[in-house]
Amino acid sequence: TMTRKEKINRNIGLTFDFLREIIRDPKLVNSIQDGTNIDFIEKELKPFIRNKYKTGKQEILLGQSLGGLVATEIFFKKPGLFNNYIIVSPSLWWDNESLLKAGKTYLDTHLDSEIKVTVIVGKERKQMEDDAQALAVLLQNSKQKKLKVDFITMPKEDHATILHNAIYEVFLR
Repeated sequence: TMTRKEKINRNIGLTFDFLREIIRDPKLVNSIQDGTNIDFIEKELKPFIRNKYKTGKQEILLGQSLGGLVATEIFFKKPGLFNNYIIVSPSLWWDNESLLKAGKTYLDTHLDSEIKVTVIVGKERKQMEDDAQALAVLLQNSKQKKLKVDFITMPKEDHATILHNAIYEVFLR
């Protein structure tokens, strides 16, 4: 079992690895906005996984922090790409909350299949907590009949410690 300090150091290390890649190649962030990464996931990554491994009907996308921002964007732009989205402490503050502000326009698209979205946030900066709740409310208030939304708060967790317990919590439900 990892100690709290080990978990924090591991998450910080993973975050900095990702940030180093963005600094080396800023197009990584832009490729989400232009759809390149979404196309890659749909046309190359998912078929590769299906052909290489035995998979089931559940197709889950999990993202935390900047990954939560990416998971939110993929849900908005191509909701049927996965049937279960787990969005943990999403960095919706990015780009002056532009994704959150545009969210309602994406929800006008009719969902063809049932999709579950779970938004989870811990005790974090007020803006991050408010944005996560705003995302959950936006999704809950949409007129999408095939959309199931859960919002989970984990007040004993913070940005560095939430991921593992959030996954565990989702799988318990």
